[in-house]
Amino acid sequence: MRLLNFLFVFIMLFTSSCDPHDTRLKIINSTDENVFYVISGNDSLHYSPLYIQGQDTIWDLSSMIKPKSEINEAMVGSEGWEDYIKSESKDNNLRVYFFDEKLIEKYSWESLLQNNQYSKLYRLSIAELEKNGWLIEYE
Repeated sequence: MRLLNFLFVFIMLFTSSCDPHDTRLKIINSTDENVFYVISGNDSLHYSPLYIQGQDTIWDLSSMIKPKSEINEAMVGSEGWEDYIKSESKDNNLRVYFFDEKLIEKYSWESLLQNNQYSKLYRLSIAELEKNGWLIEYE
């Protein structure tokens, strides 16, 4: 019984001390095709949604939204998205780059970066995100 009480107290302390997450940012894919995306605080793409396996370049599936579906992006902290935008963006805008599947099948990541190719770019301020309910829709 003491072990059970100890485990209960331990679990309560452990779960109550977790950092809150800001999950307000919702990205919707309204198309009939898979779409890949990259979130950035500036005009350069630092995160590569690719990895190399043998001779193949493969997109990270956690950066993919299936057709007619949505995903909530999480950022640590109760005001995580505002904090991220204010710290990572000189102009206080969040950028979400979208790449449709046909585009990434045709070009390499290096080519996409060099030629500034993407299917769509959203550049939104905190006020615009709040006005839209933190919703970004790829159509």
